[in-house]
Amino acid sequence: MMNFTIEADRDDAKEVTEKVKFQWMKNVLQQMGIDWGDNLDPDDPNDLSIIQRAYIRKILEQNKNLNIVDDHDGGVVIYVEKEPIAEWKKPYYRLHSDPSELNRHKKWYISIEVSCWSVFDQELEEE
Repeated sequence: MMNFTIEADRDDAKEVTEKVKFQWMKNVLQQMGIDWGDNLDPDDPNDLSIIQRAYIRKILEQNKNLNIVDDHDGGVVIYVEKEPIAEWKKPYYRLHSDPSELNRHKKWYISIEVSCWSVFDQELEEE
């Protein structure tokens, strides 16, 4: 299990979480040997999700034994032939304040606590 924390502005926390989650899914799929296009990382995060979803649908159509299950609450499990090979658990958000920050819009920030794993992480630990 891999655990890490990301800090983000209050306004950007959901967007940051989605970007990191997608990067994790992309990494897992690449480690499975699935080819990933270079043009799938546009700068605009709104365009990113549309392109991502379309590409993931294409991957699932081409790989019938692969399933990506989104629980619609922040978690994702990737299955190969009904066997889970990776999981992104729903992240926890914690609100923090920085009393030394003078800009009142940046005084409050979010720490995003992420927990995820994949069979590829386990293989790296065993080596």
